[in-house]
Amino acid sequence: MRFQRKNLPLASFGPLLVVAISVFASCYGTAIMAQQQQPPKTETMETEITIQGIKGNICQAMIGEKPWLLQIDPKLTVEVIGTAEVDFLPLVQAPLMLRFKAEVHKKKMEATEPVSAFEVINISERDKPGIIDDSPPSLDEPKKGPPPQTVPVIVQGPVTGLKNGILQVGKVKIKVDPAAVIELNLTDPRALALLPPATPLTCKIEYYPGMDGRGILKDVKVKLAEPLAAPKKPMPKKPASAKDKAKNKGKDPEPTAEEKPDSDKKPANEEKTAETEKPGDEPTEEKE
Repeated sequence: MRFQRKNLPLASFGPLLVVAISVFASCYGTAIMAQQQQPPKTETMETEITIQGIKGNICQAMIGEKPWLLQIDPKLTVEVIGTAEVDFLPLVQAPLMLRFKAEVHKKKMEATEPVSAFEVINISERDKPGIIDDSPPSLDEPKKGPPPQTVPVIVQGPVTGLKNGILQVGKVKIKVDPAAVIELNLTDPRALALLPPATPLTCKIEYYPGMDGRGILKDVKVKLAEPLAAPKKPMPKKPASAKDKAKNKGKDPEPTAEEKPDSDKKPANEEKTAETEKPGDEPTEEKE
């Protein structure tokens, strides 16, 4: 038994062809849109920058002689290592804090000796403000009699006050040795605002090729060459008193040293006459 082949009219494939073309066009269009919406790949470079200023999460810096605007990554890692001067201690406020060892009077909460070694660190989950007993462990039985009035402790906390040369950290009051050694070990991005201008930083920057001058600040490492000191404030001008204002009211401003007339200075012709005429000489008469 033979089957006869029938030629189907082309019009019968019309609906299927339309559906196939529509599906292909839709898939192709989606692929093109996905390719267009895909952001360009970023590149990373490790370089040295100098910070000119920080405002919010934007950092203005120089890479060589070219200015850059850098967005500070929320997950920025920072490492600042160095030392500081004694006048920097009052600036240690949260999120920074001091860590030091001292022998402290239990009732007065005062250190018995000036503190000569400090460490400036960040407040974190691992390091929190507080007072830790630093007494050495002992297996001996406690001695009879009244307990000691002082105890060795480790103090951690931001500076809460400075009065008459007494620095207060939390509840503990201490005197600072003028030759104290202060080490910096900071990991908080806000520590960058404490650095003096033009401090060189080694960092990683993520940027888009073709968009020079803009990027994202990723990792920062700073090793200070000089001790960090408190910024020097200009001496304020002493305001004029009410008595001086009343005295100078209605008067013309005094002339400067250049504007003042030199009353002692003689005219040029008088100076020449004084030089040529010697004391004791009489003028001579001309003979005809």
